[in-house]
Amino acid sequence: MDTNSSLISIDEEKKEVKPTVVHRSPSVDRRILEHRLKVEDEKYKDTWESCCLVMDRRAVQYFTQIVIIGSTMAFSIAQLYRIDTCEGQQAYLGLLTLLIGILIPNPKFNDKV
Repeated sequence: MDTNSSLISIDEEKKEVKPTVVHRSPSVDRRILEHRLKVEDEKYKDTWESCCLVMDRRAVQYFTQIVIIGSTMAFSIAQLYRIDTCEGQQAYLGLLTLLIGILIPNPKFNDKV
């Protein structure tokens, strides 16, 4: 049974599904091609490819930030523990509180009334 309104035709005797040929205008074909290219660009926008490895760009940036912030916090805590004078601890305490402020999200009000 073939249907003209669908994009697939079904041959009942052979139980096969075959795509039917649909004639479109060149402008529609161009829009379809542009859409496919846009989808492909969005797919590769968030990935980094190397010779042997494909990584998610967002994950690499997130874990790099966490490692740098964590190591800086560990260094600041070690310096706060090591230095006995209050004047020497001020820079490390300021750095530690800055990093904690970066990690903790800002409070938001609920707009539900």
